[in-house]
Amino acid sequence: MNIRRRVSGILSLLILVLGFQLQDCNAATPPAEYEVWDRMPAEAEVNAKLRATASISLYNAPRGTVVVGSVSTGEIVQRISCVAYTHPQKHPVKVLRPLKSYKKNNGSGAPAGPLLQPGSYVYLLMYTGEGTYLGWYNNEEAWWLEGYNIINFSKSSPRQPWGEYVGEATSSSLSIEAWYCLRKNDGTTGWTMVAKNGDFSYEKLKREWK
Repeated sequence: MNIRRRVSGILSLLILVLGFQLQDCNAATPPAEYEVWDRMPAEAEVNAKLRATASISLYNAPRGTVVVGSVSTGEIVQRISCVAYTHPQKHPVKVLRPLKSYKKNNGSGAPAGPLLQPGSYVYLLMYTGEGTYLGWYNNEEAWWLEGYNIINFSKSSPRQPWGEYVGEATSSSLSIEAWYCLRKNDGTTGWTMVAKNGDFSYEKLKREWK
């Protein structure tokens, strides 16, 4: 009887271990680069009137090499699209407790995004404003993740930590490269880079509120 119990216990343990191993094997590996279209880093709207603070060259595409026009200092243009090239492999967060995430357009509703499981990893893509981030989790986007509740990431002490940052040293902007699509008053449309490796000093545009 004792032998049967021991064998049963060993088999249960083996099944549990194999289950964890299968779970790890099934965990998706994030791409080295992931594109996020028509969602501005932080909280700004995509469609906006902007004033150039310096001369700007416009290219035929994001990362394009063909110049299709230029914007003069002080000229007002319309931002009509944007793309952020993110690098999820650089910014993993180990999940410490179950966490419900959101889909892109339901941040104020019930969580309908992927459920983050303890022991798994979610990969930060970009800052989305008000202390939140967009993440990549098993081939899905997880929106409105609380960056201020990630250990070793936020400058403040997390009050309700759900994850621990285990990626490379970075700023709150992460390592994104961002491009804007601008339209001039004469109809000319082109792309300009505004951020590289999370550095937005490349941006030569200011919001025009008039």
